[in-house]
Amino acid sequence: MLGGASPSVPVIAVAAFGFFFAQPLINGALQAIWQTKVAPDVQGRVFSARNMFATLMSPLAFGLAGPLADRVFEPLLAPGGALVVYGPFIEADLPTAPSNHAFDAELRRRHPSWGLRDLEAVRTEAQGAGLALAERHALPANNLLLVFRARE
Repeated sequence: MLGGASPSVPVIAVAAFGFFFAQPLINGALQAIWQTKVAPDVQGRVFSARNMFATLMSPLAFGLAGPLADRVFEPLLAPGGALVVYGPFIEADLPTAPSNHAFDAELRRRHPSWGLRDLEAVRTEAQGAGLALAERHALPANNLLLVFRARE
Protein backbone atom coordinates (compact mmCIF):
# COMPACT_ATOMS: atom_id res chain seq x y z
CA MET A 1 0.00 0.00 0.00
CA LEU A 2 2.86 2.36 0.73
CA GLY A 3 4.26 1.73 -2.76
CA GLY A 4 1.26 3.47 -4.30
CA ALA A 5 1.38 6.40 -1.90
CA SER A 6 4.21 8.06 -3.81
CA PRO A 7 4.49 8.89 -7.52
CA SER A 8 8.15 7.78 -7.38
CA VAL A 9 8.99 4.97 -9.82
CA PRO A 10 11.80 3.58 -7.62
CA VAL A 11 9.49 3.44 -4.58
CA ILE A 12 6.83 1.61 -6.60
CA ALA A 13 9.45 -0.78 -8.01
CA VAL A 14 10.86 -1.57 -4.54
CA ALA A 15 7.34 -2.09 -3.15
CA ALA A 16 6.46 -4.43 -6.05
CA PHE A 17 9.68 -6.39 -5.50
CA GLY A 18 8.92 -6.71 -1.78
CA PHE A 19 5.38 -7.88 -2.49
CA PHE A 20 6.40 -10.52 -5.04
CA PHE A 21 9.37 -11.64 -2.90
CA ALA A 22 7.15 -12.16 0.16
CA GLN A 23 4.34 -13.94 -1.70
CA PRO A 24 5.93 -17.44 -1.81
CA LEU A 25 6.92 -17.17 1.85
CA ILE A 26 3.38 -16.24 2.87
CA ASN A 27 1.79 -18.90 0.65
CA GLY A 28 4.19 -21.57 1.96
CA ALA A 29 3.40 -20.72 5.57
CA LEU A 30 -0.34 -20.66 4.83
CA GLN A 31 -0.16 -24.06 3.12
CA ALA A 32 1.74 -25.51 6.09
CA ILE A 33 -0.93 -24.23 8.47
CA TRP A 34 -3.72 -25.74 6.35
CA GLN A 35 -1.92 -29.08 6.16
CA THR A 36 -1.43 -29.25 9.94
CA LYS A 37 -4.96 -28.12 10.86
CA VAL A 38 -6.94 -30.20 8.34
CA ALA A 39 -7.24 -33.93 8.89
CA PRO A 40 -5.31 -35.91 6.24
CA ASP A 41 -8.37 -37.91 5.16
CA VAL A 42 -10.22 -34.73 4.07
CA GLN A 43 -7.32 -32.62 2.82
CA GLY A 44 -8.09 -33.37 -0.84
CA ARG A 45 -11.66 -32.13 -0.51
CA VAL A 46 -10.69 -29.07 1.54
CA PHE A 47 -7.87 -28.05 -0.80
CA SER A 48 -10.12 -28.59 -3.82
CA ALA A 49 -12.78 -26.36 -2.27
CA ARG A 50 -10.15 -23.68 -1.51
CA ASN A 51 -8.95 -23.86 -5.10
CA MET A 52 -12.50 -23.72 -6.45
CA PHE A 53 -13.34 -20.58 -4.47
CA ALA A 54 -10.08 -18.91 -5.51
CA THR A 55 -10.74 -19.79 -9.16
CA LEU A 56 -14.29 -18.46 -8.97
CA MET A 57 -12.93 -15.04 -8.03
CA SER A 58 -11.29 -14.60 -11.45
CA PRO A 59 -14.56 -14.11 -13.39
CA LEU A 60 -15.75 -11.79 -10.62
CA ALA A 61 -12.58 -9.73 -10.98
CA PHE A 62 -13.01 -9.54 -14.75
CA GLY A 63 -16.64 -8.49 -14.31
CA LEU A 64 -15.72 -5.73 -11.87
CA ALA A 65 -12.67 -4.45 -13.75
CA GLY A 66 -14.59 -2.56 -16.44
CA PRO A 67 -17.07 -0.73 -14.19
CA LEU A 68 -14.32 0.09 -11.70
CA ALA A 69 -12.11 1.45 -14.48
CA ASP A 70 -14.91 3.56 -15.95
CA ARG A 71 -16.56 4.84 -12.77
CA VAL A 72 -13.74 4.93 -10.20
CA PHE A 73 -10.25 4.92 -11.67
CA GLU A 74 -10.77 7.02 -14.80
CA PRO A 75 -12.13 9.98 -12.81
CA LEU A 76 -9.16 9.63 -10.46
CA LEU A 77 -6.69 9.93 -13.34
CA ALA A 78 -6.59 13.72 -13.23
CA PRO A 79 -4.39 15.80 -15.51
CA GLY A 80 -0.82 15.02 -14.58
CA GLY A 81 -1.86 11.70 -12.99
CA ALA A 82 0.21 8.60 -13.77
CA LEU A 83 -0.60 5.18 -15.19
CA VAL A 84 2.27 2.70 -14.74
CA VAL A 85 2.60 -0.39 -16.94
CA TYR A 86 5.18 -3.12 -16.33
CA GLY A 87 6.25 -6.07 -18.43
CA PRO A 88 8.03 -7.18 -21.58
CA PHE A 89 7.29 -5.30 -24.81
CA ILE A 90 8.35 -5.56 -28.44
CA GLU A 91 10.12 -2.42 -29.65
CA ALA A 92 10.59 -1.86 -33.37
CA ASP A 93 13.98 -0.19 -33.07
CA LEU A 94 15.50 -2.60 -30.52
CA PRO A 95 16.19 -6.34 -30.83
CA THR A 96 13.87 -8.54 -28.79
CA ALA A 97 15.63 -10.91 -26.39
CA PRO A 98 15.36 -14.62 -27.28
CA SER A 99 13.72 -15.28 -23.89
CA ASN A 100 11.01 -12.74 -24.73
CA HIS A 101 10.43 -14.39 -28.14
CA ALA A 102 10.03 -17.75 -26.36
CA PHE A 103 7.68 -16.21 -23.78
CA ASP A 104 5.62 -14.58 -26.55
CA ALA A 105 5.36 -17.90 -28.44
CA GLU A 106 4.27 -19.73 -25.27
CA LEU A 107 1.59 -17.13 -24.50
CA ARG A 108 0.25 -17.21 -28.08
CA ARG A 109 0.21 -21.02 -27.98
CA ARG A 110 -2.11 -20.80 -24.98
CA HIS A 111 -4.37 -18.16 -26.53
CA PRO A 112 -4.04 -16.34 -29.88
CA SER A 113 -4.83 -12.91 -28.42
CA TRP A 114 -2.18 -13.21 -25.72
CA GLY A 115 1.47 -12.34 -26.17
CA LEU A 116 3.90 -9.48 -25.87
CA ARG A 117 2.54 -6.11 -26.89
CA ASP A 118 4.16 -3.80 -29.39
CA LEU A 119 5.27 -0.68 -27.55
CA GLU A 120 4.15 1.62 -30.37
CA ALA A 121 0.67 0.06 -30.38
CA VAL A 122 0.43 0.57 -26.61
CA ARG A 123 1.60 4.17 -26.99
CA THR A 124 -0.99 4.79 -29.74
CA GLU A 125 -3.76 3.27 -27.61
CA ALA A 126 -2.69 5.42 -24.65
CA GLN A 127 -2.69 8.55 -26.81
CA GLY A 128 -6.26 7.75 -27.85
CA ALA A 129 -7.15 7.70 -24.14
CA GLY A 130 -5.50 11.06 -23.52
CA LEU A 131 -2.25 9.68 -22.08
CA ALA A 132 1.31 10.36 -23.16
CA LEU A 133 4.39 8.24 -22.45
CA ALA A 134 6.38 10.28 -19.93
CA GLU A 135 9.02 7.80 -18.74
CA ARG A 136 10.54 4.52 -19.94
CA HIS A 137 12.65 2.49 -17.51
CA ALA A 138 14.52 -0.67 -18.53
CA LEU A 139 14.35 -3.25 -15.72
CA PRO A 140 15.85 -6.72 -15.20
CA ALA A 141 14.69 -9.75 -17.21
CA ASN A 142 14.06 -7.62 -20.32
CA ASN A 143 11.06 -5.86 -18.77
CA LEU A 144 10.05 -2.23 -19.05
CA LEU A 145 8.31 0.06 -16.63
CA LEU A 146 6.35 2.65 -18.59
CA VAL A 147 4.86 5.75 -16.99
CA PHE A 148 2.01 7.38 -18.88
CA ARG A 149 0.63 10.73 -17.75
CA ALA A 150 -2.66 12.34 -18.61
CA ARG A 151 -2.23 15.19 -21.05
CA GLU A 152 -3.25 18.52 -19.60
